[in-house]
Formats: sequence, C-alpha cells, structure tokens
Amino acid sequence: MAVYADDMFYDGRNLKSFGDYMLVSFDSDDEESTIFERDIESGNFVSGRVIRNQYGTTPSDSYELELAICKEDGTPFTTPESEEIISWLASPDTPVPLKFISHDGDDNYTGINYVGLFNKGVFIEHGNYKNGIKLSFECNSPYGFSDEIVANYSPITNPGELVILCNNTIKRNMIYPVLEITPHVTETITITNKSDPSSAPFTLEALKNIKVKVVDFNLYDELGDFYPLTKCNLEFPCLIDGENIFEIQGNCDVTFMYRTTKCIGR
Repeated sequence: MAVYADDMFYDGRNLKSFGDYMLVSFDSDDEESTIFERDIESGNFVSGRVIRNQYGTTPSDSYELELAICKEDGTPFTTPESEEIISWLASPDTPVPLKFISHDGDDNYTGINYVGLFNKGVFIEHGNYKNGIKLSFECNSPYGFSDEIVANYSPITNPGELVILCNNTIKRNMIYPVLEITPHVTETITITNKSDPSSAPFTLEALKNIKVKVVDFNLYDELGDFYPLTKCNLEFPCLIDGENIFEIQGNCDVTFMYRTTKCIGR
C-alpha cells in the first residue's frame, strides 16, 4: 500500500525534525539505486495473539507499506542528509511503531500505528542527483494499532476492581496487555478477568517493592532482567472486546498498557 501524509513519527522522532521533508510519489521512469535491504525473519502467529515476533531475516507475505521522501524545495539530497535519514530508519532491529500525520483531516493512514521495520531503501535518481528515498516497511501484524492506552490500579479495598473498556476493530481478537506490578508486601497477587469466563486467574509470587513487568508471556524485573517464570502460574491476563472487570487481590499497584487493533487502510 502506498502512503501519502504530511509527516511521520518513528523511533522517537518526526520526519520534519530532520528538515523540510515530505512524503510523495515518484515517477516510475526515475532510476533507482539500493541503499539498504534486509529480510525480516518472523515467528508464526500464535492463537489469541495478532503480533508475531521478528528476530532476524527471510522473505514472507507480511503486509507492507511503501513510501517515499523528498525535500520540499525539490533540491537533491546531500550525502550527510541522506545518511542521517537512513540511519534513523534502518537502525532499529526490533519492531517499532510507525505513525503518519496529516493536517488536512485525511484519516486513511493517520490515527493508526503500523508496527514493524523498514526492510528496504533505495535512492530515486534523476541524472546524477539523488532526488528522493523510496522505502518499504514490513508490518509484524495484519492489523494496525491505536496509540498506547494506560490504565492504573491502586488498592482501596482488597480485593479491588479495575474496569477497562477495550474497543477492537477486529472484535474476536484478545489482547495481552503489558503489566507493571508493584507489590507493597511479600505475598501472592491474583489478577482475574471476571468478564472472561474462559480465562483462569493469573497468580504471581511477589516480593515487597520488587517491581515486575509482564511482557509477551515473560516476566522482567525493573532492571530488565528475567524474573523467574516459576513465580507465576503462566495464565497471563488478557483483554476481550468490550468491558473487562479485573479483580485484583493483593496489596499492590498495577499498570495495564495496551493497544487496540485497527484495520489497515480503512
């Protein structure tokens, strides 16, 4: 799918932060020379999970976006300018959200995060001048995603409840949120989604003031080191479409972080 927008945000920066650039289309008669190309090696989709891991390199049938960058005044790229742009786009080696920005209300591409990696970049050349950069972006999911949504829980009663409304475009998808759990005492913490009768409670043997992060079916401490999976029962909390009522048992703060699914190219 070809993309047109006023700006884009990727890996912590906007395209406009590099200068007066814009996203355009180029005549197919222009010459091309490859700057970089890499295959994205991906794991399989897992039941109940619409994202797949990307961890190396091979061709696949993943959803791809095509976009091209040029300077607003039409002048060619200098070597430092092109190196700066390519370094920004080609440096990530794990999936990063890509978001397009439009100032005219066009919502075909804006409002959606496309998560993945740039896998190819070529110069668009006319004569001996590099007039633009054409790029391919491989998504790690057949869907786009919303901006990150954050829901916080702090205990008032024990057990307590937290209500999360999840509005997925793809209604049957379950979402496994990222959790940050901060226990105030050493005890077993239990998190149950009362709105999903098919799910089992998640239990965690927590240590006082040792923050635990739950990401992609793994546990991490606040330094980013693995926290033993033997400390939980491997029944990770998930969100169903609509209302989710979580019962949380334990003296702890919990932060839920997630993105809802959105149809690409809607």
